Amino acid sequence: WLKPFLLLLSCMTMAGLIYHATQTSLPKVFSIRLAGNLANDVRSVGLYVAGVYTLSSLFQFVGGMLADRYPLKPVYLSMYLLQVPLLMIAATASGIGLVLVAALMVSLGIGALPAEMMLLARYTPDRHHGLAFGANFVVSFGVAPVAVLMVAGINASTGGFTWVFLSLALAGLLVFLIASWL
Repeated sequence: WLKPFLLLLSCMTMAGLIYHATQTSLPKVFSIRLAGNLANDVRSVGLYVAGVYTLSSLFQFVGGMLADRYPLKPVYLSMYLLQVPLLMIAATASGIGLVLVAALMVSLGIGALPAEMMLLARYTPDRHHGLAFGANFVVSFGVAPVAVLMVAGINASTGGFTWVFLSLALAGLLVFLIASWL
């Protein structure tokens, strides 16, 4: 059980990095790339970000239905495989297209969570479920400061967010590759 647990722990680390780096960067990316008619003040940027995360949170139900009906590994793998090109598109997207791409990529990341939790439960002995779920939350939230530092460092060195999203696409590809070993 240790090998699948460590593989999933690696996936959860990368997934947490994607989630937190996206959450950290979207407000600033929206304020820059939606400037003008779509977002001319902090309030409108906040509404777009809130819309993306509100809509995306509903996708967790879709992910749960998929995880209940189909094999877990393909559901989990497909969520991250589909997320990779969206993150790459987000690297340069602007306007309403950026909002749509952001909603899709965040939806897929959130939609993968039910399959991830079920995989974790499947590959962990019953007596270690508490430990496994606790480790998941520590890793998922513990990577948040790393994500903030990553976004800040890349933005400071490049003057933009293109490489942030390209790095996150690479992280999504790593999740796909690592999870395929399960």
